Amino acid sequence: MKKLFIVLFFGVFSMSIFAQPAKVTSCWNYLKYGELDKAKEAIEAALQHEKTMNETKTWYYRGNTYHAIQTTKEAKYKELDPDPATKAYDSYLKAIVLNFKDPANKTIDLNKSEDIEKFFKLIMDKNTKYVDEDILQDIIAVRLPALANVFVNKGVTEYKDKKNYAQALTYFESSLRLSGLAFRVDTPIIYYAALAAEKSNNFPKAVNLYGKLTLLKYGADKKEKANMYFY
Repeated sequence: MKKLFIVLFFGVFSMSIFAQPAKVTSCWNYLKYGELDKAKEAIEAALQHEKTMNETKTWYYRGNTYHAIQTTKEAKYKELDPDPATKAYDSYLKAIVLNFKDPANKTIDLNKSEDIEKFFKLIMDKNTKYVDEDILQDIIAVRLPALANVFVNKGVTEYKDKKNYAQALTYFESSLRLSGLAFRVDTPIIYYAALAAEKSNNFPKAVNLYGKLTLLKYGADKKEKANMYFY
């Protein structure tokens, strides 16, 4: 009886160990066929297990899942989460830092300017080692620019339709951060962010953003360039 108990225990234990990596694979399959509810359930289950909760692939697929929920046209999937864009944002940033093989680099906070500088140095260093370079390249070249556009649209909605300028500023800044990590400078969005900052009475941030636009010589002609100094 004792021997049977031990066999059963390790059998169940082994199933638990191998089940969680399978959840990540299941998420990928569900995404492939557009079953977003099942994809979300699978990837959230993977995040609860110590074997997969700190894997770059887990967070990468989580980002893909919530990005898909954000952009889906099917009402039943849109109701899966109240703010999928932010979850996709957090997931991609987490996937990026977990992709560094050096444990010391896995604590980088890509919401901090000083850590973003460190990130760029690591990316430009040919000696930097990664867990999965394909995932990193896909996030930077494809996923971040696409998600940046999502935040632009959300910012425009808050600015024009709801007149919620503070929230618009938050969305525009999220877009700019994602574009920056993808090695892009999106000057029109800096301008929108500056307007939102000014409208929300966040004058120090408005001055900073308009200042950036003057340095970047933003404007189609001399009059528009002069307006940046005027603002």
